[in-house]
Amino acid sequence: MKKEKLVIVEPDVIQMVLTDNDEFMIIACDGIWDVMSNQKAAALVRCQLRQHNDPQRCAKELIGQASRLHSADNLTAIVFCFYSPALTPATQTRFPNSRLFKKKPLNALL
Repeated sequence: MKKEKLVIVEPDVIQMVLTDNDEFMIIACDGIWDVMSNQKAAALVRCQLRQHNDPQRCAKELIGQASRLHSADNLTAIVFCFYSPALTPATQTRFPNSRLFKKKPLNALL
C-alpha cells in the first residue's frame, strides 16, 4: 500500500514549548481529525475532565463522538493531562495524594 501511495507513512509532527496554561494533549489518528476540529476536540476533553478527571474516559468519549459523526477512518485517541482541572470536593477525595491534583510545571514531573 505504501508503494502505491495509498497510505501516508510520515506522521504530522509539531514541536512546541509547553506553558503553564497547557492543560492536556490529545494524540489521535486522522479518523478523529477528519470529523472534528482541534477546537471541538479540546472543548469536549476539557468539559469531560472537569466532570470526572479521567483521561482514559475522555479518550473513549472522543472516539465515541467521532464515531457518532460518522468517521470513515480508524479511531484511536490518547489524552495526556499535564495537571488536573478544578475539581469538585467529591472528586478530590478519591485520590487525595495523586500528583494529578497538584498543578505543577511539566519540568517538575520529569
